Amino acid sequence: NRINESFKRTFSEPAAYSIWANSYDGDLASLNYQAPSILAGLANDHGDFATAMDLGCGTGLVVEAFRRCSQSSMVFDGWDQSPEMLEIADRKHCYRQLICGSLSSDLIPEMRYDLVTACGLFASTDDRDSTGDPDASYLGFVFDLLAPMGTFIFSLSERVWLMEHRRYEEAFHQFPWSLLVHDERAYHDLIPKGHYFVLKRDE
Repeated sequence: NRINESFKRTFSEPAAYSIWANSYDGDLASLNYQAPSILAGLANDHGDFATAMDLGCGTGLVVEAFRRCSQSSMVFDGWDQSPEMLEIADRKHCYRQLICGSLSSDLIPEMRYDLVTACGLFASTDDRDSTGDPDASYLGFVFDLLAPMGTFIFSLSERVWLMEHRRYEEAFHQFPWSLLVHDERAYHDLIPKGHYFVLKRDE
């Protein structure tokens, strides 16, 4: 069906999310998309955060989940490479600022964040080559966004974890942060299982 086709395009077409933007929120709701709420719950379990960067923020579903989980005072910035998705996020007035572009050191803001989130953004090396989505080699970029003792909470699909778990595990050990959580939980109906991680800077 249409939703399945939209989902499949995200593995092969760089513009897939721009094409999907207008129906994205409704389609993900129909797929019982649980990942944003799980990330928000993990954040609640690991402290109170004043500032956050939502990488791959899309239409703002992660911030909406945080608002439902009582993290209402947190200031969020968002980053995504799809201007069409960001246009929808901007209408929700959830973010202080939005950055449009691929993850690049040229765009790193001066600010460092108590929390960085990435819900389904990180992918495999093959995905990076076909769509531009970041893979494990970009985790250093995330580390540089974190304030001292900052926390990174993110999800990977079961498919990506099975393909790339060694590369992600190696990346976890390349920087001075500690893996506090690796949990396997629901994702959405087309990806029954996801992997959820909490990493905290050691300094």
